[in-house]
Amino acid sequence: MKLIGMILLLLTGLIGGCSAAEKLRHRAANLLLIRQCIQTMINELRFQLPLTSDLLQDLSRNPAFASLTFLQTAAGHAARFPDCWFSAIEQDPALSQDERAVLKTIGQTLGSTTLEGQLDVFAICLERLHDLQRDAERKASEKGNLYRSLGLLSAVFFVILLL
Repeated sequence: MKLIGMILLLLTGLIGGCSAAEKLRHRAANLLLIRQCIQTMINELRFQLPLTSDLLQDLSRNPAFASLTFLQTAAGHAARFPDCWFSAIEQDPALSQDERAVLKTIGQTLGSTTLEGQLDVFAICLERLHDLQRDAERKASEKGNLYRSLGLLSAVFFVILLL
């Protein structure tokens, strides 16, 4: 019985470490998805020039962007743009402050300036998000192994204490 408890304790530590490492990897993947969404915005604006509400509706219907909760929330109230955009960004717990700042810039620009002005601002936002994504990927690769190791080592420590 004691052996089963030790094995479960080891597994718990390992799962905890893997979970922390997965959160780091998920942030990098989420940033890539946001960048793809903005690139899709740029393409749609450049070639179709839809209304802002139609653009949000189209993006929210795209299955590739289904996991972007702020986009789904904003599209549900697209007629009240940009207020719906800002509140959706603030309510999304998956976004960091830096990501929120970039997305707020997009919300301030979308539909309020000329097409070329919007495209220029979106290009700058894409660069900033790319920098954030590279930083998140670097942290995931550096700290991911650390978190997994710490989870396992802390579990080993508690197993030794129980012996």
